[in-house]
Amino acid sequence: LTYLITAYQQSYVAVERLEGAMAGQPGEAAAAPDAPGAVAAHHPVYLRQTAPPIPFVARDERHALHNFRAEGLSYCFPGGENGIADINFAIQPGTVTIVTGRIGAGKTTLLRALLGLLPAEGHIYWNDELVTDPASFLTPPRVAYTGQIPRLFSETLRDNLLLGLPEDKIDLNRAIHQAVLEPDLARMEEGLETFVGPRG
Repeated sequence: LTYLITAYQQSYVAVERLEGAMAGQPGEAAAAPDAPGAVAAHHPVYLRQTAPPIPFVARDERHALHNFRAEGLSYCFPGGENGIADINFAIQPGTVTIVTGRIGAGKTTLLRALLGLLPAEGHIYWNDELVTDPASFLTPPRVAYTGQIPRLFSETLRDNLLLGLPEDKIDLNRAIHQAVLEPDLARMEEGLETFVGPRG
C-alpha cells in the first residue's frame, strides 16, 4: 500500500509538470503537431523494421555566430527569490565562456533562460538581431545544450555518441577528443563497442 501511495504521488507530480510544460503561452492556441516549436508531434514507430536515416543538418552561413549578447536577462522562480537578475554579457566566436558559482547560484537557470526553456525577461541577440523566440531559434545547428544529468541508452558507446546519425557524416574521433573520452576508451576492452547505459 505504501508503494502505491508513493507511486500515485509521483505520477501526480509528473502529470502536473507535463501539463505546465504543454500549456504554452497564456492565450495562445495549441500549435499544430508539425509547427516549429510544437510540444508534441506524431511520427511512425519502427519496431520491426529499420528506421529511415535521420536527416543530417549541415551548418551554413545563416547559422554562423558572429556575436551573441544578452541584456537584462532575469527570471525568478514562482514563490521564491531564487533565480537570475539583470544578467548582461556578450560572447564572441572562438572564445570560451565559463559560468561559475556555488550550488543554487543560478548557473543552470541562466542557461535555461537563454535557451527559452524558462520565460525570462530581457533581450537576447544573435549577430545583432533580436531573438524573439529563443526556444525555437537557439536549436541545432546554431546551439547545443547538454544537461548535467547524463542520458545513456542501453547501446554501445559508439551508438550513444552517434545518436542515430550516420557515422560517415560525423567526425567521431573529434567528438571523442572534445569529450575527453580517450583515457576512458583506453581502459575499455571493447572500446567504442562497449555496452553502456542502464543495462550496460
